[in-house]
Amino acid sequence: MNKWLALPVLLLLVCAASAQKKRAADVWEYLEVSVVETGCGYAADVCRQYHYYNTGQTLVGPVALDWLEKAGWEPAGVVGKDDAFGGLLFRRAFNRERTKREAETLSELLDREYRAGSVDALVDLDRRDGKRDTIEFNAAEKTRLRAALEAIKDPPLEIVAVTAASDNRKKTRVGAEIVIDATKILLTGNNYRASAAETYFREAAGRILDRIGAASAGPFDGNAAAISGGGFRPRIGGFEVRRDGLTLKISVVVNYKSARIVVAQGWIYGDWRAVSR
Repeated sequence: MNKWLALPVLLLLVCAASAQKKRAADVWEYLEVSVVETGCGYAADVCRQYHYYNTGQTLVGPVALDWLEKAGWEPAGVVGKDDAFGGLLFRRAFNRERTKREAETLSELLDREYRAGSVDALVDLDRRDGKRDTIEFNAAEKTRLRAALEAIKDPPLEIVAVTAASDNRKKTRVGAEIVIDATKILLTGNNYRASAAETYFREAAGRILDRIGAASAGPFDGNAAAISGGGFRPRIGGFEVRRDGLTLKISVVVNYKSARIVVAQGWIYGDWRAVSR
């Protein structure tokens, strides 16, 4: 190749490699936008919750979504039914100062619209503020439980959903759906034992509760024998909190012939203290 032609090609390759390295070095930040209730109890617009994953900040109010694209957010997926209406997930390269300024501006806008929505209707401020406090409390509980679960490395957990549904700040009603891949432990060729799957489920559930500091409210049952016999059909997804305190839905799976098969699944209930009031 002519040396004068080779030089531009080399520069292009260097620039491409540099850009690729920069993209790999980017740290994504995520924003979850959920509809938490219609009307917000004070306005005709829907009530949205904006939860910044990287900073843990949560804001609530009726602001529309047209500002997201202008602020550099791009769609990144749909969040499973963490809230009554689920949520949309957005991402962009993380810049802490930009996020701080944006959250401050968004908070001011939310407060302005919050007050404006109360002009034409008779509003019980205690009820309105109580609802807002409860939404923020549940968001904090979700963040706290997710962080506690993500800190567990043994067994490695796939967190499907985390949700909080308390109706007041004086009690915890929080939970998560978790999947544990036990292929290497339970599967030999095309064989496994339901009894071993049941034992693994119970031991894993006990370790999880211990590591997040929760006390069990009952026995552990992974339904492994019922699943093997066809009397219980497990499914992943559609999680909801069933009672006050802590609810964990745990599925133990094995990968076989490109399929993920649930061999044990059960609901664990416990006592997990709420954050400081």
